[in-house]
Amino acid sequence: MNADGSGVRVLLSDYEPGGLAWSPDGATLAYATHGLGSDADGLWTVSAAASDPPVALATGIHIDDPVRSPDGRQVAFAGSTTGDHGWNAVAPDGEGPRIAIDQLTYLSWRGFPAFSIH
Repeated sequence: MNADGSGVRVLLSDYEPGGLAWSPDGATLAYATHGLGSDADGLWTVSAAASDPPVALATGIHIDDPVRSPDGRQVAFAGSTTGDHGWNAVAPDGEGPRIAIDQLTYLSWRGFPAFSIH
């Protein structure tokens, strides 16, 4: 919607929240869905213009808390696509492989401050 509340557009409906992450330029929204019953969790992106259908990035046993890399070239999530918990990143267009990242990278993309020892 616009800052004055006009121009509301629905980007998602029937959404079971697992987290949201806007791209740095505000053009796309990454979101995680929690499966109901036997459905798998999922990671998706959708255009802010809502002119294109959502793009599936990953499905798995548990996918939560998506975050965008500072340059917007990756979408990371906490969880598992294979049964082993960890942190993973995928391209926002769904192309290319899923890569494992470490927890500190994931947390830095979330904006948590770096730890320091004095």
